[in-house]
Parts: sequence; structure tokens; C-alpha cells
Amino acid sequence: MNKTFNVNLGGLPFQIDEDAYAKLNAYLDAVRAKFIDVEGHQDIIDDIEARLAEMFQESLDKSGKQIVAMKDVDDAIKVMGRPEEFGFDDEEATSTSSSATATSTRTGKKKLFRDPEDVWLGGVLSGISKYVGIENPLWFRILFIALLFDWLVFLVPISGWFLFWGYIIAWIAIPKAESASDRMKMRGEPINLETIKRNADGVKKNLNESGINTVNSGFGSVLSWIAKAIAVFFLGIGLIIAGSMLFALLASLFFGAGALAISAPFISDHIFGSSWMNWVSLLGVLFILGAPIVFIVLLLLKLLFKTKTNMPLIAFSSLGAFIVGLLFTGITFGNFGRDMTRGATVEDKQAIALASETVTISASGEGFNLDKETGRSVRFDWNDNVTSEASIRILKSKDSVAYVTKELHARGKSNQLAKERAEAIDYNVSNSGSTIEVPRNFTLGEKELWRAQHVVVDLDIPVGQKITIDESVKYMIDRVTKADGYRGMTIYDGVWEMTDAGLVKLGEDGLPLEPEVNDSNDDDDDWDDEFWQDGESENVKLNLFGKKILDIQVDERNADGETDRVRIELNGDEIVDIQVNEDEESVTINGQRYRDTN
Repeated sequence: MNKTFNVNLGGLPFQIDEDAYAKLNAYLDAVRAKFIDVEGHQDIIDDIEARLAEMFQESLDKSGKQIVAMKDVDDAIKVMGRPEEFGFDDEEATSTSSSATATSTRTGKKKLFRDPEDVWLGGVLSGISKYVGIENPLWFRILFIALLFDWLVFLVPISGWFLFWGYIIAWIAIPKAESASDRMKMRGEPINLETIKRNADGVKKNLNESGINTVNSGFGSVLSWIAKAIAVFFLGIGLIIAGSMLFALLASLFFGAGALAISAPFISDHIFGSSWMNWVSLLGVLFILGAPIVFIVLLLLKLLFKTKTNMPLIAFSSLGAFIVGLLFTGITFGNFGRDMTRGATVEDKQAIALASETVTISASGEGFNLDKETGRSVRFDWNDNVTSEASIRILKSKDSVAYVTKELHARGKSNQLAKERAEAIDYNVSNSGSTIEVPRNFTLGEKELWRAQHVVVDLDIPVGQKITIDESVKYMIDRVTKADGYRGMTIYDGVWEMTDAGLVKLGEDGLPLEPEVNDSNDDDDDWDDEFWQDGESENVKLNLFGKKILDIQVDERNADGETDRVRIELNGDEIVDIQVNEDEESVTINGQRYRDTN
């Protein structure tokens, strides 16, 4: 059994048997002796060794063997050729042989490289030109410049910025043809001793005789200067933009990570309900923000300082981290979303005694609306508290008694859980007989999950009762029932009296002011004047230029206060009539009855 040796060939480790090792050594010694007097002979030897290593690796992969045998060495030498077969010392013979080889043996597999021999900026277009079989890349460059400035946009609808960034990405992603083997692969030439020697000797000559000289004369010289100036200009702009984006991303990552770290206990207590979900979401956000930042930083370093970075590996790693971040955040926020799917409302209606002829409606507690906002406001403070503002609706009572109705709302993954959360809201309205004081907000308990809890307070004012509305409730007002002609008057000024038609404003003499003819609701603080209650039904009406456009009537409610029947009219025509019968588990829509048969 032959001995085996461990060798490193072309940067790759191999195991080779003793006989094959001896023959390979003799071959490489002959090659070194042949090229010893050639300028740049070490580069030629390195290319030959790299090609031999490539062929050995292909042979081992195909056969499944682990040891290079004599047959592998013989096959490689047959492809590469023997040094004694070529007369490299004869320049004329070499030239003739090179020409013949260039025209008759260009049958190898092509690979895309950037061409450093014919380069303006990065050699991308020159490399593409060689890949498609065109030696002179001049026309590719002319087309690129034309498209870059949208001169041919009517023919090819491609954005100049798209081309610019595409060139930059190609510059990074496409490797440079640094060795003779790379240059032969770029042209699709077979790789053997002759072609390696010819390409190594021809680099300087090609630089002088290639399309660069052609371009650098006459029109080509001007075009080259313009192209380089344009490239530098766009590259400068691109780097400025990239630098600004990088700074913004780093700042967002730094401050975002700091904010997340500081708020971690709060998020754990009030949002996710568990520390592990909190940290999974934190990691997910960091991966989503950090992955593109790391990629951009390494990309800029490679562009500016020519660092040896494996950008494809970095790109795939960044993409993988980004996807992991999406999965982490999807899991945590998906769980949070499922706990928001169901909603419940708990009502608490109480009659109150009003001992004063004029009652003031005011708010207690600190508010956090600096100016008017739509929707409900929620505040998360540094003491890990969640505070939500309540809203008020001032309506006409159905009888001679004043009522305060608290609607407590919350959400959960089930109706029962949502109801329990709503019942847990601690919120109380106080009445002194002359003042109804409504708390501006309420605070969730320690480690109580925030699930869109909010409170709506209905103040049902009986006919004949006078009220004043303090500006402390300014941002809490949701609905106010005003009579026609009074909707454009501010609600926070003067005394108002509830009538059958709604609230009317009183003058200094205690009598209702003259209604406005053009009753447009321009009061930003009291925007919902189209709501009122009529008998046992509730109506929402939309009038436009004095004409009723939309009328929604809630005619019936069940014992729990939930809607049993709703009718909708549009332009005076009834378009929807929905009636629910829970006892029969049926619903009637526009006279057609449907029943659950499951």
C-alpha cells in the first residue's frame, strides 16, 4: 500500500499517494524551470497550481474519493500540457500560437469577472462585454451613460438612479479578474500552460493595445473624461446619501435599543405579560434594525477602503438575521394581537340628584392633551403606569331624572376575558348636587395588561335643567346634543338649558338666544352635533345643505343593552333593516330570515 502525503496546492489541502506525489512534483519542477526567466513567473506558477487544484477537486467530487491518485495527475497534465511541448522563448512562435489559440480554442466555460485590464471605474461594463463575447466595451459605456441621464428613457424606461445603484452593487458582487486563470475564464478560454503563459505575458500589452487606447483618442478621450467625471459625481452623491442613511440608522438603533432596554420592565408587565416574550421581541427589533445597518457599514468599508470582505456571505447573513427578527417580532406581536381580537363593554347606569338650578360639568385629574386630538389618548409614564383618558357624551334624558352611565371597554382573546378586564377598571364619577365631576383618566393596576381599556361617560340631562360646561372637559367631549340653530355656538361659554330639541344657549336675561340661520357646526371643540335620542330609539343623522342624507336608527336593544335592530336610510330610502333574535338564534335582513342550523 502506497504512502500518502498531505499537500497544499493552490490554497486547497489534498491527500495524495506517493507515486502521484512524485509525478506531480516532477511536473511542477519542470514548469518552474520553464518559466524561471519569464517576468512575473511566480504569478504564472500560482495560476498553474490553482488550476491543478481545481481539477483535482473536481475529480475527487465526481468519484467520491479522498486521495489524489496517479490517474488524476495524468489527466490534469494531459489538460494542462507539458512544458517541453511549447517554445515560449520564441516570441514570434508564441504570438502565432496565441492568435491560433484565441481564435480556435475559446471553448471553455465563461465566468463573469470585472476586467482590470480595460477599466474606467470598476471594470464592470468591460467584464460584461467580455462575458457576452465583445472585446471592446465602448458601446456598453455609451449606452450606460445615455440611460444614466435618461436620454433614452423613451426607449428603455429605466431610472438613472436604478442604474447607478445597480452598477455599485455589481462592482461589489462581481469579483475582479486578478489572475491569468480568471482572465481566461472571463473570455471562455481553456486553461492550460500555453494560455496561462500567453495571458500573463499579454497583460501589459493588452493594456496598451486594447479598447482603452481607442477610447483615449479623439471622441473616446472626451467621452472617457466625461464618464469618469459623471461616475465620480454620482459616487460622491451616493456616498453622502449612504453616509446620512447610515448615521440615521445608527442613531435610531442606538436610541431605539436604549429606549427598548429602559422600557423592558414596563413592556413585560403591561404589554406582553412575560419577560421571555419581552426579550424575544427586543431581539427581534434589534435584528430588524441591526442587520441592514451592519450590511451597509461593511459595504461602505469595502467601497471606501477596499477591505477583503465576503459580501455575498455578509448579505445572506444579514438577510438571515433580518428574517429571524421578523419571526421573533411576528411571534410576540402575533400573540399580542390575538389577545386584542375580542371586545367587551360593561355598563353601570345610576340616577343622580341635581340640587342646583344650574349644574356645572367639570373634570378632575391631570390631562395630557396639549391640543385637540382625535380618538382616545393613552400615556405610558416612567413609573411603569398606563393611564388612559375618558370621554364624555352629554345627552337628553328620556325622563325627568338625570343619569350617569359608565361604559367600561376592554379587549381580550375571549369575550369573558375582555369582560373581566373591563370590570377591573376603577373609575368613579362624583356628584355634589351642583357639580358633576368626571375624572379625566384612570390608571391600570400594577402588572395589569393594557388591552385598549377605555371609559365613556354618558351624562343624561333632563329637560329644563341648566348646565355650564367647564373648559377642563374640553378634550373629553365626544358628543353633545344641541338643538337646531345652536350647533355653531361654543359649548364652553355661558349657560345652556336642555329642551326637547336639545341644548339651547341662554342669554343674560335667562331666555334662549336667537338660533343661527346658517347652522353649520364650525366649533372644533364640539364636532358631533348630529346625534340625538328620540323616544326609545337612537338616531344618527347626517344633513348636507339642509337635506337629510343618512339616517341610522337603533330601534331595539336587549336586556344587556346590545343592539337587536338597526335600520339605515340613505337619501330617504331604507337600504338596510337588520333584526336579531337571540332566542331563536336567527337574523332577519331586509325581510329575509336566516337561522343558524349548526
